[in-house]
Amino acid sequence: MIRFVTDNLTYKVVALLFALVLWAFVKSTDKSTITATFPIFFQDVPEGITVVSDAEYVEVQVSGPNTILSGRLFQQSRVEAPVSIKPLGQESLLNLSAEHIKVPFGLEILAIKPNMIRYHLETVVPIHAIVVPSLMGDPAEGYEIRRVLVEPETVKLLVPEKEREAFSAIRTAPLSIHQLRETRRIHTVLTLPPSIQWEPQEIRITVEVEEKTVTRTLHDIVVVTESGEQLLVPTTVSLTLEGKYHTMASLQAATLQAVAQADSGQIHAVRGLPQGVRFIEADPQYIPLLQPPGEKSTPQG
Repeated sequence: MIRFVTDNLTYKVVALLFALVLWAFVKSTDKSTITATFPIFFQDVPEGITVVSDAEYVEVQVSGPNTILSGRLFQQSRVEAPVSIKPLGQESLLNLSAEHIKVPFGLEILAIKPNMIRYHLETVVPIHAIVVPSLMGDPAEGYEIRRVLVEPETVKLLVPEKEREAFSAIRTAPLSIHQLRETRRIHTVLTLPPSIQWEPQEIRITVEVEEKTVTRTLHDIVVVTESGEQLLVPTTVSLTLEGKYHTMASLQAATLQAVAQADSGQIHAVRGLPQGVRFIEADPQYIPLLQPPGEKSTPQG
């Protein structure tokens, strides 16, 4: 066994060194440099106080292995800024450096923009803000939003006293309803600046979608009577109907018959209507009734 290890030892050491160099080269080529946006979180803020800053996020240029840059931990990166306690409203400056940027081990901070932030302290007040869903896009053709339900409808926030009106309503993250054809329940979050204090919770949005109800006028509908004994002038009418979008879009005039009452000639019904389609009106509404050829009227008196 010892002989196996010592035989050609020089060649084995060279091969090991070559493997280590190759591994280091491969690892170095698996690196990238990207620019990411990180939120600023102020540290050691006294209770009942919030920080109002001229920047809520910073752009950070980061370099490192792709496996780390694409990982979940990198998505939790942030800026942790210590707070200098000064009188309310008095401006403070903070120069940001790599030590303030909290990223996974193995990454290198190359640049920070902006690298200096201005902030001051303000008292906070509690408010109940209305949650407003941010809907993006439109439902599929022939469908419409019936209503949107939000749970909870309001959330409790602690906001700077001077900004209480600005946060009376807050929007969720964008929610896509593009080509939606049925009711959808969506779980989302609120997009709030770091200066706003609140207990994070899941927001549930229910978008109720239904097929549109539309009206359509069809022309040249054949007119018949209940008994079929009278001749009608004119022999066709136009009908206005109401029903669901896709049913109405496929409706054909040739499949329908307008029915006139035998005594008055009024169009009062339509034969051949699909289920769910409703007859609204006819034009003309009354049809003159004529005697069939060769039939003589009954003498009076």
